[in-house]
Amino acid sequence: MSYQDLYRELSKKVGTEHSQIVPEIWKTVSTPEEATLLNVLPATIEDLAQRFEKSQEAITGMLQVLFYKGLVFKVKREGKIVYHMHEH
Repeated sequence: MSYQDLYRELSKKVGTEHSQIVPEIWKTVSTPEEATLLNVLPATIEDLAQRFEKSQEAITGMLQVLFYKGLVFKVKREGKIVYHMHEH
């Protein structure tokens, strides 16, 4: 998937798939690696670590950065912490 497609998918995920500007905003606030992670949310740290073949510590670090940027939130569901994007 190209970087443009990656950011368009994020725009679609938040209900702005026809915007020309929103993909550019995503490009400004997230790296391609972060955008790839955002596109598969909601998920647990364990699921993300397995999917991206990274350590849970590395995924936790990425999620913390995204949380501080205001791009992800965590909720407790069925006893597990699940990270997700803001729902529109």
